[in-house]
Amino acid sequence: MQRLLIIVIALVTSFAVMACNKNKTEVDNAGDVAQAPPIAEETAAAPDNKIEVAQGETRELLLTLQKVHFGLDSAKLIPQAKEALEMAAATLIKYPEVLVQVAGHTDERGPAEYNKILGEKRAAAVVDYLIELGVSKEQLSLTSFGEEELDSLGSTSKEHAQNRRADFRIMKGDVQLVLEEGVIIDDLGRVVQPEDEDETETAKNNASDQAEAARKLLEADQVAKAETGEEPVIEADENTTE
Repeated sequence: MQRLLIIVIALVTSFAVMACNKNKTEVDNAGDVAQAPPIAEETAAAPDNKIEVAQGETRELLLTLQKVHFGLDSAKLIPQAKEALEMAAATLIKYPEVLVQVAGHTDERGPAEYNKILGEKRAAAVVDYLIELGVSKEQLSLTSFGEEELDSLGSTSKEHAQNRRADFRIMKGDVQLVLEEGVIIDDLGRVVQPEDEDETETAKNNASDQAEAARKLLEADQVAKAETGEEPVIEADENTTE
């Protein structure tokens, strides 16, 4: 009888131990589930990837701006320049992290100190108009180089007109600046059209060709008269006295 009692007690004890181990396993598993929030934290970090994508788009941005040209001794914006600045303003407003410096320039005529001041006025005219269009003033700065950085070397009216300008430089922002030529103005304040430039160049070429043809005819005439023994006709200089 005692032996049977001992066997029963042993069986009860075994079942009790197995039950304890099962409860412990469930508690441990519950602890693993409770550690799930770190996965949620990794999910919450996903917005950083969006920021990187935005930066990538900025790095690939081509910022196209036109040079702004001015009349002789003037800092007034012509209508064509305002149209170009309106397009520039739309891009700068879209990318407020891009900082731009506006640099004013003059042609080589006039005192250096005066040209420095005039270049600053031209840069200020561009900055003021961009701010008027909605560009943040924190995005813009200005400087003047006066006659120090000529865009065209030469002394023709067209080259002077190309030098009277305000242009742009990227101070901050992963963008590629594309700086295009703008509408230029001659010394009389007239807009120089591309076809006018072509016509002028064509006229110069035609005049040169005509002069060359006349020179060859004169040489041929002189050679022919020399072969026949005739004296070549030499036109008298108006200033020659007898």
